[in-house]
Amino acid sequence: MEPTASPAEGAGVAIPLCASCEAPLHGRFCSRCGQAAHRSPRSLRTLVEGPGEGRAWLTVRALLRRPGFLTLEYLAGRRARWVPPLRLYLWASVLFFALAMRGGSGPGGKRGLEAVPSDPEAAAEARREVEQAQREVDKAADELEQAGQEEAAKALRGAVTGRHTLPPAKSCAWIVLPGERVRAAMVAACERAVSDEGRSLGRVFVANVPRTMFVFLPVVALAVLALHPRARRSYAEHLVFVLHVQAAIFVVFVVELALSAVSRLVPAVGVLSALVTLALFGWVPFYVFRSLRVVYGNGRGLALAKLCLLGAAYTVLLAVTLLGTVILSALAA
Repeated sequence: MEPTASPAEGAGVAIPLCASCEAPLHGRFCSRCGQAAHRSPRSLRTLVEGPGEGRAWLTVRALLRRPGFLTLEYLAGRRARWVPPLRLYLWASVLFFALAMRGGSGPGGKRGLEAVPSDPEAAAEARREVEQAQREVDKAADELEQAGQEEAAKALRGAVTGRHTLPPAKSCAWIVLPGERVRAAMVAACERAVSDEGRSLGRVFVANVPRTMFVFLPVVALAVLALHPRARRSYAEHLVFVLHVQAAIFVVFVVELALSAVSRLVPAVGVLSALVTLALFGWVPFYVFRSLRVVYGNGRGLALAKLCLLGAAYTVLLAVTLLGTVILSALAA
């Protein structure tokens, strides 16, 4: 959006005004707020440019309290007072993935480490007991196999280890892909994952997910564009909408991770934490619904229909993206 012109000054020359603070413009940047004077919100460069660092809290508060407001501010050219969309998304995603990797309930999170004794002698004793129990289970499973009860032996081993064990030579034989080189690469990746119980695959996958989001979100923006063919907005403007919505979702996830951590430390607040978490996840679809109404002017019925379509597209695209991430991670692990 180009800055509006001020009333004639001096010899009747119209001086343009900054779209953010309405100060007269006399150069490439506003002398009051520092915003680029003639950068259109349709430009992808405006997704990251702008001062904004000192206004992070105000931006996050506006993001959560007023769905769609930051997107409208951006489209109106009032960018200097807010953290740029891409930078805001990066901050939220970095915080979310950092907490999810370190303290969440996923692989490597603290929940999985709480049962490990901190005393080295106690840990060694516990390890010896586990190994002894495993030997007894293996002995019982071998006896079942000798008696012709292979399925029972497999079930016994799977019940103890939490997975169904298969001989390495047969575990990846099911992979069928066009091209012998492609199939050989996937079989080798599968066998590597089986050999170390998926640990290397998990590490690479977790590291790759934040990167693949940079492919996922632009595709979601295309879905938003397809839902609004008459909106007369550029692709960059739809991408701003997606970045703001995804940043808000990541902030909600950060709050959920924090509540989970508190409930693990203070079990008495577990019920309250569960109720707040349920409310937060119920708030997400409302947030998207409200953002659609505010940014695109949709009525309630139309916004609800678009919310359902966008939710379905988001789910399918996310599943495809994660599947692709798993395949690439398996090849790189």
